[in-house]
Amino acid sequence: MKVKMMVAGSLLLTQGFLGWYMVKSGLDPSKNSNTDIPRITLICLTAFVLYSLFFSTGLSNVLKPYDHSHLAKIGKLRGMTHGNKLLVFTTAVMGAFVAGLDAA
Repeated sequence: MKVKMMVAGSLLLTQGFLGWYMVKSGLDPSKNSNTDIPRITLICLTAFVLYSLFFSTGLSNVLKPYDHSHLAKIGKLRGMTHGNKLLVFTTAVMGAFVAGLDAA
């Protein structure tokens, strides 16, 4: 639990720093060109990972652990669950990269 909260805290600080940097870099229009504008990709990705970590930690505290090893085909279900999580994460990352400059 301590490690998860340390990771969450560092991600929260990272997101705050990225937000500050994005605002700071947009305040001086003379220094901005199309290549100098920081993309929203990093802050969206950080927010997505932070939300997932908070959600996972919250569920692990609310739900009681249960031994599912005696159930048939639990390994296949776990594999499909992890595959689904990977697909959702990949979709979010690809959406962040494709978003462009007008994403908000």
